[in-house]
Amino acid sequence: MLIRHEGIVLKNYQPKKEKVAVLDVHAGKIECFMPAQPKEVHVGSLLHYFPTKVGALYALQNVEVIHVPLALARHDLYFFHTILELCYYFLPLDAPTDSLFSLIYFLLYNYENVRTAEQKKIFLLRFFVQVGMYPEQEYGLDECMHYLLSGPVEVIFKMNVRIPEQELERWLESCIETHPQKAKFKTMVLGCDNV
Repeated sequence: MLIRHEGIVLKNYQPKKEKVAVLDVHAGKIECFMPAQPKEVHVGSLLHYFPTKVGALYALQNVEVIHVPLALARHDLYFFHTILELCYYFLPLDAPTDSLFSLIYFLLYNYENVRTAEQKKIFLLRFFVQVGMYPEQEYGLDECMHYLLSGPVEVIFKMNVRIPEQELERWLESCIETHPQKAKFKTMVLGCDNV
């Protein structure tokens, strides 16, 4: 029996290839093809589908586009695409990531709570910790780190938290620098005006 899944499109390879990369709520990042792909499948779209594993790929049947984040794209397209790109490059295939899916889902529907450069950096901090990234060097974040990571995401972004911003920025840059494919990143720049 097939079970309906939910996923967020990370990358659309079309028209070169007939496949997409999806952050699946149960399976993590998966590479997929859709025999009958809806025309409006865009990067960042939230989908419902029935997946079937076919070799290294998944075939997605009965694909429904549930949400296209147009408001989020108008609000901050650059940051949203940065997050999707990080998911694409930092997540291994077929590794369940329920908490990370929840974090990205939060951004899709609560983007107004992640507006300032500081809030975006806190979001990135939570992202990197959830994918298991920790810089080798200490950056003086120990006291506030526990506070920022332990609470529910919807509460953290509504609170007025003072963080050592330069240390946090260096921490984030260190996480990105360790990635072997960092040269392929198209959107990742951490300056205050660019996050």
